[in-house]
Amino acid sequence: MCGNLGLLLVGRDPGLDPVQCIEAMARVVAMRGAQSYGFACASPTSMSMRKAVLVKRDDIAAALSRSLVRGTRRATLKERPFLVSAHLRFATSSRSLAREAHPHAWLGARPTVLADGSAASRLVCLTHNGDFEGLDVGACFGSDAPVMSLGPLRRWCAVRLGASPPSIGDSCVAAGVLELLFAAGDVTASARLACARLDDGRAADPRLRSSAEAALSRSLAELKSVASLFDDAKARAKVEASIAKRLVAARVPLDARETARLAADALGAFGSRDLRTAVFLFLRHAVGAFGVAATTSLAPGAVVLGSVKQPMAFGLGAGFAAYDAGPEKGDLNSSV
Repeated sequence: MCGNLGLLLVGRDPGLDPVQCIEAMARVVAMRGAQSYGFACASPTSMSMRKAVLVKRDDIAAALSRSLVRGTRRATLKERPFLVSAHLRFATSSRSLAREAHPHAWLGARPTVLADGSAASRLVCLTHNGDFEGLDVGACFGSDAPVMSLGPLRRWCAVRLGASPPSIGDSCVAAGVLELLFAAGDVTASARLACARLDDGRAADPRLRSSAEAALSRSLAELKSVASLFDDAKARAKVEASIAKRLVAARVPLDARETARLAADALGAFGSRDLRTAVFLFLRHAVGAFGVAATTSLAPGAVVLGSVKQPMAFGLGAGFAAYDAGPEKGDLNSSV
C-alpha cells in the first residue's frame, strides 16, 4: 500500500510555499505509506531525486519536508515551473530499503542529444501505488513478444536498456518499461526504442545493438524538422529510406525488411512517442492496479498522471496543480 502526492507550481502564484504544501499533503496521504519516502524535484535548471527509509519514531510528513529543504537549493524552490513528485510507501513486494522507495528511475540521469542538436541530461522518474503483475509486451511495443510476468519482463528490459535494474520491486520494472517507451525528441531514446523490437537473440548482441543504435542516432541528429514529415508521406518515406541506407552502410546484420522497419520505428518514436503517450501505452497493456505519476527532466513543467483500479485525486488553483492518492477530493483540497 503506497501513496502518490505532488505539487506543480506554474506561475508567480499566490505565495504558496511548496515545502509547507507537500508536508500538509503528506499528512493526508501518510495512512497509505509510512515506512519510506522519496521525491523528485524538477525546475527549468535542474532535476534531482532523493529517497530514504523513515527513522524510528520520526514523523514521515516532517521527514519528507526536511529532506526537500536539504536536497533543494533555495533559489530552485522559487523557480517556475517547479514540480515536486513525491511518494510514501509501505513495503509489500520487497523490503523497506531506500533503493526500493519511490521515485524509480531505471537508468538514472544519462546524457542524451535532443532534436535541436543540444546535449541534455535525461532523467525519467515514476511513482506508483498499486501492483504491477505483467505486460503484454507484443501489444505495447508492436512485436511478436508474449505477455510477460515480472521476472521475464525484468530480464527483457535489462537487455534492451543495457543495464541491470537498480531495485527488485514491481514499480522499478514499470519504470524500465516507461524508460523505453518515452522517446519523443530524444535521439538516443528513439534509437533504443526502435531496437527494442528485435528478438532476444539479436537484442542481446551488444555489437549489433550498439551499431544499430549509433547509426539511427546519427541519422536522427541530422534531421532539420520532424513535425513536417508527419504531414508529408513522401518526405517521410524519403527520410526513412535514407536512415535505412545508413544502417546498411554501418553493416548492421539485418535483412532489408527489418532495416526498413527499424528506420520507420526510430523516426516515428522521435516524432511522436512523448511521455503522455508512453504512460497511456503502458497502462493500456499492463496487468495490475495503478496510480502513477511520471516526470522527466526533459519537460520540467509537466507531470503525467494515470489511474487504473487505484484512487487518484487532483486539484487546480491559481498558478498550481496538485494531486494525491486520497480517495476523496476534499482531502486534497483541505491539505492545499
